Amino acid sequence: MNKIIKAIKNPRIIYQRLTYQIVRLYDAIRDRSICGFSLAKKDATSVEGGTSYSATCYWTLDEIFSDADFTADDSFVDVGCGKGRLLAYMLSRKFPGRITGIEMNPTTAAVARKWLQRFPQNKVRLIEGDAFSQQYDEYTVIYLFRPFETDYFMRFIQLLEQQLTHPVKLYYMTDQINGYYLKEREGWKLVFRRTCYRKYGLCMWSCPQKYSMWLYTPKCQAPSLKEK
Repeated sequence: MNKIIKAIKNPRIIYQRLTYQIVRLYDAIRDRSICGFSLAKKDATSVEGGTSYSATCYWTLDEIFSDADFTADDSFVDVGCGKGRLLAYMLSRKFPGRITGIEMNPTTAAVARKWLQRFPQNKVRLIEGDAFSQQYDEYTVIYLFRPFETDYFMRFIQLLEQQLTHPVKLYYMTDQINGYYLKEREGWKLVFRRTCYRKYGLCMWSCPQKYSMWLYTPKCQAPSLKEK
């Protein structure tokens, strides 16, 4: 009751919550056009070291990839893809290369697998399993929407550094939690860091969120690196 009274007394809170719901409604409509049903509902369950499922809204994805120039030679992976909102987004924008999602939670992965049946297997695939047991050298673009708690995130970065033999681009959503870890790390270069909150006057998030894009260059590639 106190929260309701506080919201009534503060028009800003009412505006924020109302517009946030409008954005989520738009996301649900866009989900249905691509997947056949909404992917918006949050999932409180999580696996060890991981975070619970929450989908990135489409307008945020538009901002994150506004400068992206992908080619047929690119291979994209969403680590901790959940129900597959980002996979749906990449399919809708006709990503020219191969698209992969990795999800360990079997219940969440089942949702993604259901709607992915609409699309050719040679275009997009879903790997249900532990992100730490996968090979990442086949990918040129890696996306994270904070799938790991801090200790596991550090372990994942170390895994990438052990496996990768060529430059990769890492897009990291909500990087304000762990992004500092890459700042002074050898081989990692921050290309941009931006903040997203509102779009067309509507709140995409309940509070501002940061995202970044990093370029990682293995030591063996450093002298001859050419950004794509």
